[in-house]
Amino acid sequence: MSTQFELAFVTDAIDESVEMELVSTVDAFVGGHGNVTIVTLTVPGPTVIDGMHRATATMKSLGIEVRAVHDDIVDRSQIASRLGTSTQAVGNWARGERRLAQPFPDPVILSGGGLWRWQEVADWLADLGRPVDDLRRPTALEVAQMTVLLAAEQKAGSCRTLRYRPSGPHPDFVFTSSVIAVAHASISHATKASRVDLADAANSKRTDFALVS
Repeated sequence: MSTQFELAFVTDAIDESVEMELVSTVDAFVGGHGNVTIVTLTVPGPTVIDGMHRATATMKSLGIEVRAVHDDIVDRSQIASRLGTSTQAVGNWARGERRLAQPFPDPVILSGGGLWRWQEVADWLADLGRPVDDLRRPTALEVAQMTVLLAAEQKAGSCRTLRYRPSGPHPDFVFTSSVIAVAHASISHATKASRVDLADAANSKRTDFALVS
């Protein structure tokens, strides 16, 4: 079963001619802030990782360099703008001043009035019977998975040479200042280490490497 995923990526600057070719090839929007270019695409796939492969392959076929996965984090004013409501209403939701069947999602960042992951806000509205649209956006875990795979691709040349084989509970992704490491809640006997230096693994270009076992 195929799902429509909305995925966003930070890319190098895109020429207008390339942008026109991109939007004629796939459902995409090119935006950004300052010198940062963000490409948002709607792509089908059985899983978010398949959707990511399709999206990045499409961009690379047009010579677009993908730099990072963009996590759609929004503040109160952005939530209000997207939903066509007021920032006061969003504030009421966030503070729990409106008695709703489902509590508003917790912010991912508390400072500056709070920042939320848009996917969690959209899911909250869907639970209340007010879906924003029929698109599926990556969860926090899926954003972490995509980030790891994209980093592997940038290091090793192709993320398809790395096999992602989860077993048991979902893996926990741990970010450090220097490396992206992957930890698994229950490491199998076949895997001796609970953390993997992704950069070393990618540089080795092993074809039997698994992010988790």
